[in-house]
Amino acid sequence: MKRFSKVLAIVLALVLAVGVVPASAATGDLSLTKTKKTIFADGCKGTTAEGKIAKYYDYAGIKKLVKNFKSKTMDIKLESSDTSVASTDNKKDRVNAVAPGKATVTVSVYNKKTSELLFEGKVAVTVKKNATTSTLLINGIKDGQAFKVSDTATVTLTRKSGTDTDLRRLTCSSDGVTITEAGTRKYKVTFKKEGTYTLTAESYMSATYSGATASKSISVTVAAGKKEEEKKEEEKKEEKKKLEIVQLATDKFKVTGSAITDTYSESSVKIHTIMADTEIPYYSNVKEFSVADNTATVRMMSDFIPGETYYITVGEEKASFKAVTVDSLDPLKSVKSIVINTHEAYINEMVPIEVVYLNENGVDITNLVSTYASGRVTFTDMGNGSNCTIMDGTINIYEKGKVVSVKAEMITGYNQVTSEEIKVTTTGNIVGKERPVPQVAATKWTISLDGDTIYYKEKDAQNTTVCVGDTNAVLEVLFRYSDGTVKNISDMGVVVSSLNENVLMIGSGAPSGGLYLIPNQVGTAYVEFKVGDKKVSGISITVQAKREARNIVISLDKNKLNINGALNDTLEITATVKDQFGQDMKDQFLTISQKEASLRDVAASFSGYSNGKFIVDGSTTTKYGTAAEYTVVADITNGNGLTRSVNFQVSDIPYDPAKIATYTTSLEIEGDSVIDTGLINGTQNDKETYVYAKISSNGYSLYEIRGRLLDKAPTTTMKAADFGVAPGTPIVAMTIRFRPESGAETYITSGVNIDTASDNVLVFDPVNTGTKLAKGTYTINAYILTPGDTSTTVTRSINPTRVITVKDNSLSGTYKQKAEKLNVGGSVESVISQFFDFYVEGTKLDPSAVSSVEYNANMDGKSAYIVSVTVTLTNDPYGPFTVKIPVGQLIKFTV
Repeated sequence: MKRFSKVLAIVLALVLAVGVVPASAATGDLSLTKTKKTIFADGCKGTTAEGKIAKYYDYAGIKKLVKNFKSKTMDIKLESSDTSVASTDNKKDRVNAVAPGKATVTVSVYNKKTSELLFEGKVAVTVKKNATTSTLLINGIKDGQAFKVSDTATVTLTRKSGTDTDLRRLTCSSDGVTITEAGTRKYKVTFKKEGTYTLTAESYMSATYSGATASKSISVTVAAGKKEEEKKEEEKKEEKKKLEIVQLATDKFKVTGSAITDTYSESSVKIHTIMADTEIPYYSNVKEFSVADNTATVRMMSDFIPGETYYITVGEEKASFKAVTVDSLDPLKSVKSIVINTHEAYINEMVPIEVVYLNENGVDITNLVSTYASGRVTFTDMGNGSNCTIMDGTINIYEKGKVVSVKAEMITGYNQVTSEEIKVTTTGNIVGKERPVPQVAATKWTISLDGDTIYYKEKDAQNTTVCVGDTNAVLEVLFRYSDGTVKNISDMGVVVSSLNENVLMIGSGAPSGGLYLIPNQVGTAYVEFKVGDKKVSGISITVQAKREARNIVISLDKNKLNINGALNDTLEITATVKDQFGQDMKDQFLTISQKEASLRDVAASFSGYSNGKFIVDGSTTTKYGTAAEYTVVADITNGNGLTRSVNFQVSDIPYDPAKIATYTTSLEIEGDSVIDTGLINGTQNDKETYVYAKISSNGYSLYEIRGRLLDKAPTTTMKAADFGVAPGTPIVAMTIRFRPESGAETYITSGVNIDTASDNVLVFDPVNTGTKLAKGTYTINAYILTPGDTSTTVTRSINPTRVITVKDNSLSGTYKQKAEKLNVGGSVESVISQFFDFYVEGTKLDPSAVSSVEYNANMDGKSAYIVSVTVTLTNDPYGPFTVKIPVGQLIKFTV
């Protein structure tokens, strides 16, 4: 028995000894399975020669690289030597690609319980980035450039530092062009044969991943060259290069010569034809213009008339060309080559493949033959057809970045002897790209406390404060997108949420298109904006304590009221309730009541509280006592214990003409002294402006002095009959001197937008029944006169002189083109909305707003150059008005 106990003890001791094992021994030796990783910023677009996607990501998981790592007992920490190249995410144990470069990531493994460092290693991370179409730059050659046989060009596929790490290559599918490397990303291009060629620049990752990550194609033409001996002889004969013209397209030509310098501009283009020995100017406007190396390339807004001779004048030099024609019986016979002009197509969309038709001289005759060629071109995918669908002249590419080689073929006629088809063919590369989603570029916001603001215009002031208990606070936000459109909260795709709902909640249904704010308690709430799946810059809204009426602010337009019945005098008391933050409390209703003590002498007649004012009417105020003057004392209260007293003097004083010299006078303006007649979204920005003479004695207004509007300054030679009053009657005379933006100053006595019906008040109406107040400056003078039988006494001039300036900031209209070519029929006016969306001050218009279209129709009857559109909007109560929106785009009907 004792022996068995001893054996058992030894066994237990061994078991305990085995259980106490160092951590490193228990888990095995920690090490890194890989010490190098490559990741790609923005992901990887590379494909193998077989079309498989490259297995590179924009991050690398590090934890799985640590051999024998135990998640239950160990922690891992990552640290990057350069976070501008590679950043670390210790929650996900990842290294994220930021920008091209190299960084060393230190991997540290710790014991979870003791925090003991168990292992440390380093991973060399290389961050690469694929090129995009925008970073794939082609220098040294231009699209549409013309060369001659034996010409060479040095082409550089520039790679800006930090933009990408891809390699570059330049190719041409034709044997008429040879391309040899001439340095890093530099190629020597030699043109050996006449024709039109497509050069394709591509970026790629490596020989293993040979698929293109981005692609651009340009088209060049090559004409027959001259022998070097002939060139030298020409240079000897003529030092100055004469003016030469080459037609490039039905609406485009090139002028070459020593006279074409940097000073030659769009306005220098002079074109004419000749009819019966008379020069007839060609009036089509210039659409595109460029100058380089003594060559001007010009595209006009309309086609040249086929067969017509056009003369180009540059300084004292003149040259001509005869506009290209096509076979009148069979226009397609004139097509000698075609070029695929579609280089990119949005993925998962049926995109038309556009073809350019050239004659034997390489002139683009598309506008002359497209009607006949429509539907005659067949397109074939040169690949296996698994990445795209080609049908009825359109292509649908399924994969972003995929380069599809397309063959285009068209039968232009038949050989009359052999009956064989005459064909023209070409190939071109079309790259699939993702349709860019407009991103929010900027946000503007405001908080309206009256609940009915329509936030159409972007305001500078952005209020972000509300108070507990505010019931009509509305948040309104404008989102300006990268494509120029502006949307508000109510537009689809915008989600607004409060991250602190205990402080501030958000409700829907505000009539202005905004969102109601429901402030619950004092604090700060962050309001988040989410457009689609993208978060954009939000705002912080401060919720202050509930508003409390703290003060009533009172002002009087004067301190004395004359209750003489002949004068119709009134007195205005402006009263506003302010809260503890000094803000107006518009929802507070005030009442006024006269103090009983002052009622013994006079009973004042107060109006109800309206528009922030009480009006005291002198004609209905009663004075009981016999004293010359009494004081009225009244209390203004908000009904919740807040009261403020106000007082003014009341007298009954008849008008005394003898005291005219003692009166105080001034010329006053109510409204804007600078009037803008520009209409903002159908609403007049400025209201009517009133100008009137204010005359008082001892504080009492004297309205019985009538006014007259004169067509010149008053003089002493004028008499009572000139004014239509009895001799000795004091009057107010006013003059308006108008100086337009250009022209002489004149006196005016009436106008469509100037109301002179009231005797002593002038009303300037910015817009009336669609007619705007004339632009310029209006200087108003006023005088007190006493006319007699034979002469007039000018008692005084009423100062100050007042000036009203009228300007017209016209509305800004813009457009967004939706299509250049559509299968539609009808008049230009009826189909214009299918090609364009129109905006005024950033607000998209209903298509019915388009009232007229200015355009030039081309001879084929299937295309038109849109010069401008006019939209008609209505502004109540001022009537309809128009806005002209310049366009300058060609549209084509394929019906």
